[in-house]
Amino acid sequence: VATQFKNSLTSLIEILMSKEPSYIRCIKPNDNKEPGKFDDFLIRHQVKYLGLMEHLRVRRAGFAYRRKYELFLQRYKCLCPATWPNWHGTAAEGVERLIKHIGYKPEEYKLGRTKIFIRFPKTLFATEDAFEYRKQLL
Repeated sequence: VATQFKNSLTSLIEILMSKEPSYIRCIKPNDNKEPGKFDDFLIRHQVKYLGLMEHLRVRRAGFAYRRKYELFLQRYKCLCPATWPNWHGTAAEGVERLIKHIGYKPEEYKLGRTKIFIRFPKTLFATEDAFEYRKQLL
C-alpha cells in the first residue's frame, strides 16, 4: 500500500511539474463581506501586494508573455546546442544566446533585469512547437 501511494504521489508530482500554472487574482473589496462597500486602503494594499500595477504596465506595452530567465532557460534550453544540456553562465546570458539561436527578431522580445518579455503570441507558439518537436527527438 505504501509503495502504491508513493508511486501515485510521484506520478502526480510529475504531472504538476510539467504544467505551467496560471492564477486568477481576486481582490476582496472589504473585510465585512458587505455588498457595495469598498475599502480603498484594503484594495490598494492588495493591488500592490499582488503586483497588479506591474502586470498592467507590461500588458499595456503589448507583451503577451513574461518569464523569469531561469524558468525560460530551463524549459527551452534544449533548442540551442550552446545551452543544452547544461549552461554554465548566468541565466540572462543563456537566454540571450538561446533567443539568438532560435532567431527572435528585436521587435519580438525585450530583456528585462530578471525576465524575458515576448510581445507576440505567435513567437511563443513557434518556440513551444519547436520545444515539443525537440522533446520528441530527445
